[in-house]
Amino acid sequence: MNNQGFSLDVGTAGFQHKDWAGTFYEEDMPEDWYFEFYSHEFHALLLEENEIPEPDVLREWLEDLDDSFSLLLPVSNVLDNGFSELLSNMSCFCGLIAPEKLPDDLSLPVYCSLQTLQECESAQDVLLRGGIYTADLDADLEGIASLPDVQRVVYQHTLSSGDELDLKAWKARYTELQAVLPASAEVHVIIAGTPPSLEAVRQLSTLAELMGC
Repeated sequence: MNNQGFSLDVGTAGFQHKDWAGTFYEEDMPEDWYFEFYSHEFHALLLEENEIPEPDVLREWLEDLDDSFSLLLPVSNVLDNGFSELLSNMSCFCGLIAPEKLPDDLSLPVYCSLQTLQECESAQDVLLRGGIYTADLDADLEGIASLPDVQRVVYQHTLSSGDELDLKAWKARYTELQAVLPASAEVHVIIAGTPPSLEAVRQLSTLAELMGC
C-alpha cells in the first residue's frame, strides 16, 4: 500500500481454506496462528461469515494488525453478534450491505453496490462514510467515475488455483482506477475462489507495487 496517495492492496476472501493447510500454512501450524501468518503475507482480507471470531479474539487481532492492513467483514454479522461497541470508529472495517439497514451511529466504512448507491437517497452520505463494492469492475467503472468523490472501492474477483491470470488486463484496470478515482482513494482487490489463487494475489500485489500503488 502506498500511504502517500492512491493506494491499492490485494487479499483474499477468507483465510481458513482447507486446501491451504500443508501448502500456504505448514501442516503442523496451529489454526489459531493462521490469521497472524496471513496478515504478514498479504495486506487485505475479507472475512467469510464462518470466520468471524469472538469479540475478545477480534480485539487481539486489531491490536496486533499493522496500520496498512485492511480487514473487511459483513456488517450484518457484526450487528447480529454484538460487535458494534468494539468496532466503533474502527476504520479498518467495512460492510457489504445496503445503507438503510445500518444504524445512524455506526461509525464504520460501508461499501455498497453501485446499483444500491445510485438508488439511495443519501448516496453522498454513504460515499463520505464508505464507498463502492463491485464484482464487475469492467462494467461498473463508468458508473463509478460518474459519482463525485469516490474515495474507497472494494473489487471482488474470482480466481481459483489453476485459473489463468491476465496481467495485461489487470494493469489496464489498475490504470483506469488511478485515472478515475481521486488521488487519495483506497482500492481493495479481493480474490475469491475455491480456494483463491495465492499466486494470483502475489502477482497482483507485485503489479500494484511496480505501478506505484
